[in-house]
Amino acid sequence: MKETKKKMPADKAESASFSEASVLSDEEYRIVKLFEDGLSSEEIGLKLGYTKWTINYRHKQIKEKVEAYRQTRSIMDAMASGEVPSLKPTGAALSSTTYTRVGIVGCGKGALSLFDVFEDDEVLDIRWIVEKNPSAVGVKRANEFDLPIFESLSEVLDDEVDIVINLTDSTDVSSEIHRLMSPEVELMGGESAKFLWQLLKKKNARLAQKELIMREREVFYHLGLLIENVDDLQDAGHAITDYATRLTATNTAAIVLFNEEKSEAKLLASKGLSDDALSERRWHVDECLLSKRFVSEILAEPVFFENIEAASTPILSHEMAELDSVMAMPLNVENSVTGFILVANPEKESFTSEEISLFTMLCIFAAVGIDRIGSLEKMRLLSMTDGLTGLCNQRSFMERLEQEIERSKRHGHNLSLIMLDIDHFKSYNDEFGHMEGNKLLKIFSRLLEEIARKTDVVARFGGEEFCLLLTEVDQKGAVKFANRLREAIAAYEMPNRNITVSGGVASYPTCAENHLDLLRKSDISLYKAKGSGRDKICT
Repeated sequence: MKETKKKMPADKAESASFSEASVLSDEEYRIVKLFEDGLSSEEIGLKLGYTKWTINYRHKQIKEKVEAYRQTRSIMDAMASGEVPSLKPTGAALSSTTYTRVGIVGCGKGALSLFDVFEDDEVLDIRWIVEKNPSAVGVKRANEFDLPIFESLSEVLDDEVDIVINLTDSTDVSSEIHRLMSPEVELMGGESAKFLWQLLKKKNARLAQKELIMREREVFYHLGLLIENVDDLQDAGHAITDYATRLTATNTAAIVLFNEEKSEAKLLASKGLSDDALSERRWHVDECLLSKRFVSEILAEPVFFENIEAASTPILSHEMAELDSVMAMPLNVENSVTGFILVANPEKESFTSEEISLFTMLCIFAAVGIDRIGSLEKMRLLSMTDGLTGLCNQRSFMERLEQEIERSKRHGHNLSLIMLDIDHFKSYNDEFGHMEGNKLLKIFSRLLEEIARKTDVVARFGGEEFCLLLTEVDQKGAVKFANRLREAIAAYEMPNRNITVSGGVASYPTCAENHLDLLRKSDISLYKAKGSGRDKICT
């Protein structure tokens, strides 16, 4: 479109500190001013609704635009002073730069699309628009381009045009144009206008597709950077649910992972669910409509649920029956379903094609990221736990012991260590075999975990030797707890024969100054118990 200079807003004109402001759009000028005010790209992005990467990219474009303007001004100034000869076109060169003069009748949606197409065309000159309705959807946009708008064709008869485009879809209007305008004026209307409209729709669709692709790339680039720097499943889950709600214009999201061995579904992370809903984080896969479906079939596209209340099985669990207008998709990794992601919003009637596309891409991307982080967590867990019993191994226990000693020093708390040894375990192995001995160690470990508090640390220190670290418990309380534990073990029905344990107790700061001293004192007390007849606790 032949450029129609837009007026600079008063506030922009008054505050402009450099002449280049006239070539910038209002938003570009605002970005420059915010940088001048000392704001970071991230802060500017929050103000304008963009990411900091987008702001940096826009700022680079603005600087290139201003630099091009400065170079042009320098050449023009040099020409004006006679330092550089004028390059004005003459003769044929002048006649080749001609404009196609266009008149438009009707300023509805069709006009909006025409403006988008003609905006960057340097040889098209929209001379006028005829529109009786001042509230027509294209009037505001026409005013932005300073295009003259008239109420009737009679007002524009003196302004010669090459083409009149009739966007009213009215044969009467076409007849009036033929009657009033010069015979040399070409009229586009009827089928030709519909053809043009189809071309515009296709162009707009292509532009929308390009914008979607660019948005997808930007979104997943940022999400990729985030997940690459996260090594915790919980943190990754919260980041993904946040992205999911933003991409789909919803207020609720959840990520559920499957445990294939236990046929269990677990809520990893969520956004927008009530406290009641969060009270139940695990359930059997058959108790949930989504987990039951996704476990039985691998789907490559999202599924939708509009009337959740009518479903016989809860969408997630009974406590999460509040969800409505749900879109969900499984997390597929190497032909295996590891879980699913859902988004929901009771006020949302449907999802747009763009939202569905972005959500699908998100689920594909998230499946790979969650699988990678899950593998890292498993490796880290294996390095910290005993392979047979699943308890802390000696290495991780020693690290935790040192940490708890330092914490007790800072807060002035007591810390007690119980070291247990299964009595006559060698004879148990000799009598029943090592396989039965391993089974006994597993049962014994589960029993210790059941009796211990959640805040206590239970570890297999080596062989048939186990440790319990009791936080904020003094020596007297630790001895009482150890004897209760000893009695419970003696009374427990083991597969082949019942067993007893001997134990040693030491406490910080009562009888130890550091973690190694505490370990040594409890070990001495253990051997004291074993040397004095076993099946007892000593200090």
